[in-house]
Amino acid sequence: MYCKLYRKKTKAFRKKMKNKPLLLFTFGVIAFLCLYNLGQHPLSQWDEARRAINAMEMIRTGDLVNVYYRGLPEVSNFKPPFVVWCEALTFKIFGVSEFTLRLPSAVAMIAAFFVIFKIITLYRSPRFAAWTCLMLASVKGLIGWHVGRTGDTDSVLVLFLLLSVFFSLQVIDFGRRKSAYWVGLFIGLAFLTKGPAAWVLLPGLTLYALLSGKIRLLIKLKETWAATGLVVAFPVLWLIVNSKFGVAVDIGHSKTFSFYRLFTKDIWERFSQTTGQEKMLLDPQFFFYSLDKMFNVWNYVFFMALAAGLWFLLSSRSRFVSYLIEDERHSLLLLSLCLYLPLATFLSLAADSHSWYMAPVIPFAGIVTFWFIRHSWRRYRFVKYTFWGLLAFALSRQVVLFSDVSSRPQFIAENTTIIQKANTIAVAGEVELDVLAYLYSFEKEMLFDEIPCPLEPGTILVQGESPVPEKRCSESTLIYEGEKYRLWVPTQLTPPPNPYSQ
Repeated sequence: MYCKLYRKKTKAFRKKMKNKPLLLFTFGVIAFLCLYNLGQHPLSQWDEARRAINAMEMIRTGDLVNVYYRGLPEVSNFKPPFVVWCEALTFKIFGVSEFTLRLPSAVAMIAAFFVIFKIITLYRSPRFAAWTCLMLASVKGLIGWHVGRTGDTDSVLVLFLLLSVFFSLQVIDFGRRKSAYWVGLFIGLAFLTKGPAAWVLLPGLTLYALLSGKIRLLIKLKETWAATGLVVAFPVLWLIVNSKFGVAVDIGHSKTFSFYRLFTKDIWERFSQTTGQEKMLLDPQFFFYSLDKMFNVWNYVFFMALAAGLWFLLSSRSRFVSYLIEDERHSLLLLSLCLYLPLATFLSLAADSHSWYMAPVIPFAGIVTFWFIRHSWRRYRFVKYTFWGLLAFALSRQVVLFSDVSSRPQFIAENTTIIQKANTIAVAGEVELDVLAYLYSFEKEMLFDEIPCPLEPGTILVQGESPVPEKRCSESTLIYEGEKYRLWVPTQLTPPPNPYSQ
């Protein structure tokens, strides 16, 4: 008996040590891709630059409830400010930079990969999980623009939603009822990150519980209802906080609180009113386009897997049901399809969707893809080597992509010294978001849409594009004029011309 137990422990130890190099390599690659040149790329237009401004305004105002832009309450982003809190905190601790802006997203993505690994190892081997994570590290939908390498909300959202899935599975498949409390907590934190987007995986989880025959058990559990109460409590508490401390914002000719706009804009308007920029209402093409953009070369393999599954269903429905639904060994595959397909279909039908909205279900597309690859290489040896070759190419492509560093906006690059010496920066006219974020990053006093005439010593005026020509400020000198911006300084601070210069 002792010898049998000894042999069993020895075998388990050897297996663990055999997997260790692969696991270390996998998470080393993930951490490298998340952090490599993270602070070298200039700020992205739109969302990233705007979050940076929101975070620097939060430090300036000390207001943890309301988000500001150009010195006024935000009228574009009405999401709860969890990510803005994180970015403001890293700014306060480490200083303002592109790296510190993106650090919360990068750390969240590294943690998200660990959660992906844990979800997979609930059902499959660590090697299966490691290969899947390596494949997912090679796609732009997780470690890429707008997710793991920019100062946006999506990376943190992905982390909280994956944690909610992990603990949901603990309840559904492993009977750990108290894990339901963690589900409610992480969905609540996801709400504080991106509002109603916190609930995008609930239909898929419900479908999985229904198909796996666990839905009745879940309904009967008191922990399920406690978790539901937690999910509801976060928006209710945020409403109470907004009602007490929120400031009204001007939208058109009416005033409203950000909580109300959070739901009207992010639910009704976003999914009923098209902007015409990326997709239209009821656009089936988005189902393919979104994955093509976010999943790189692996999207072709994923759709091959879906086609094979559809053929399997049509050729033998009973065998398909037996394989996918009744066989608990394939629960992970069923879960992945239940999570991916409803969200992908819904976003294809919605009026205003973007490819990065798919980020929470990209890990499950990866599980389906590698499941198909792993099943194929057992039959055809060349599939394994083809997979390794594609994986090496895709990972190398990520490194090349992150190595290609462009410069900061020309106006900022050419006037950094002058801006650094100023005490106050006055901004008038339309200024692009990335340029405005860099002006904020100098951590000077900011004035907006008013030209302080005459310019006081230590004040500079950045004049952007304006529909109405701006009147020149008296006692000021134009020292820079580009295609989009002009820079004025007080005349008395302008050095006199050198009479000996040629």
